[in-house]
Amino acid sequence: MPPGGAWGPDPSLPPRSDLTGAEGDKSPSTAGLLSAFSTLAPIGIGFTFTAFAERNAHELTMAGLVMVSTGAVLGPSIGHFYAGEPGRGLGMTGLRLLAFGNAVGLSVLGIGSLSYREYDDGYGGGSNDSTLGIAMIGFGAASGCAGLGLMILDLIDAPSAARRANREAREATDDQAALPALSIAPGGGALTWTF
Repeated sequence: MPPGGAWGPDPSLPPRSDLTGAEGDKSPSTAGLLSAFSTLAPIGIGFTFTAFAERNAHELTMAGLVMVSTGAVLGPSIGHFYAGEPGRGLGMTGLRLLAFGNAVGLSVLGIGSLSYREYDDGYGGGSNDSTLGIAMIGFGAASGCAGLGLMILDLIDAPSAARRANREAREATDDQAALPALSIAPGGGALTWTF
């Protein structure tokens, strides 16, 4: 039993808060909801635009594709920006942009390769090999799956990003509170050294 007969924090010290609930903390649920909403809303609106676009409404179709792309590439990182992790948010956004860009580019090239066939011109110089086109489409699909995985990872990690930010803020505050302090009472009457 400590001196004074009671366990617990020293009442002369300021209370130490836990990882949630302190003023200025980032809410894990807010981070998760921001990421989810910023991803799903543009994707849903974009698919609606493209689904209901008339046959010759290219502007509406392009607007829908831009909305879907924005939701898929940027949306999952919004929770990280909220949590104070802009480096992680920009890095993951860049990786998703690369993955989805590769998926679209390779798929378009693969489909183009399959649709362009050289026919035998009578001299044996033609080719009808579709291996390259199929390989491009396969690599495009794998890249798209990687982009989807990066989306899911960021959506799952957004609440943890807020918890990490809260923990780091707490540790910085605790480190400052752990420094020794020298104080002199007004009038020079007392000298206090605290740890």
